[in-house]
Amino acid sequence: HRPPRPRRTLSNLGIALRTRYERTGQVTDLDDAINTGQAAVDTTPTDHPDRAGYLSNLGIALRTRYERTGQVTDLDDAIEVYRKGVGVAGASPQTRALAARGWGQTAAGGGRWEEAVAGFTAATELLGLLAPRSLARHDQEALLVEFGGLGADAAACCVQAGQVGQAVALFEQGRGVLLGQALDMRTDLTALNQRYPNLAASFVRLRDVLDQADGPAVPDQLQPGQGAVDATVAQRQAAGVALEELIASIRRLDGFETFLQPPPLEDLLATAAEGPVVAVAVSEFGSQALLLADSTVEAVALPDLTPQAVYDQVVAFLGALADTTSGVAQRRLVAVLGWLWDVLAGPVLDRLHLTTTPADGPSWPRLWWCTTGLLSFLPVHAAGHHDTRFDTHPATVLDRTISSYTPTLRALTH
Repeated sequence: HRPPRPRRTLSNLGIALRTRYERTGQVTDLDDAINTGQAAVDTTPTDHPDRAGYLSNLGIALRTRYERTGQVTDLDDAIEVYRKGVGVAGASPQTRALAARGWGQTAAGGGRWEEAVAGFTAATELLGLLAPRSLARHDQEALLVEFGGLGADAAACCVQAGQVGQAVALFEQGRGVLLGQALDMRTDLTALNQRYPNLAASFVRLRDVLDQADGPAVPDQLQPGQGAVDATVAQRQAAGVALEELIASIRRLDGFETFLQPPPLEDLLATAAEGPVVAVAVSEFGSQALLLADSTVEAVALPDLTPQAVYDQVVAFLGALADTTSGVAQRRLVAVLGWLWDVLAGPVLDRLHLTTTPADGPSWPRLWWCTTGLLSFLPVHAAGHHDTRFDTHPATVLDRTISSYTPTLRALTH
């Protein structure tokens, strides 16, 4: 009899089988990948730190088969294994965050919006553990590059679930981890260190033990156990449990009830004191403009602002900017600005009732755009059909309002 394969080998074999399926399209390879991945999970203790990675690998295979066959049981199983992966306290924060993101994406792919919100909420709450300030800036960015679209996806799913206020909070949390640290006094950990330095020191120590399980770069395929040389399994298990207990105790302190959680909606609404703020979430799950104005928030669906369309327009825009002499380039720029108006700026300004050119004087309305990802390359303030500038209702941003930009909502407050 052959000895049983080590669980890490089983999980890696499952990855290889799934990769072969992606090349050949043979469903039997995908079936074998799921069976092998399940064997890796079944042979791993429930509190072992590496189990989160094995569960995520299994979740990817189950989600892939669901997308191929439409079997609802695969969707149910994928969501469940991702959820279990998030719950492995001794796993590294990035492994748990990847599992949470997989949970959200898988549920969203099946149209289960409230379940998707739960997954993305878990992922955004883990972001505060992903970028310790001790890392160099480029290491922080490498660590978080995997989560670049998390805030937008979370916001889109919240709107689909009818939770517009939560959409703003998750958009901000997913967007602003690095910049929040740069603002220094606006971070939860900095505030904790000022009032409770011993608790802050304990938090950093436990987080760093868990961070040792993975390097700053997050691979597409999780291979649990790689690089976990500085902390034993027992130390990671104990640190994970202790960190969760510590966070719970911190949240019982006055003023720290939302420690590492998305900011309260009322705090974000305060950013619109000088004029509306428009946070634009571009997502495969349905792009949305989140309008903060007059102490309220509402969502405007932007069905034609798809990730692929934004990519295509950015390529066209940058290509036109590089060509300073061609009439074709000029026409291309005009087309991009018109497209921006049609799919984004026009619907937003109409909803804000900014429909005409204001009278001359100092009282022009002002708004702030908060764009993310590739959309940030495009000049939303210049969007419009500029041949209409002298019409009663000009289809141009420049003739209706004064635009500003903010990278995050809290940055505007700062």
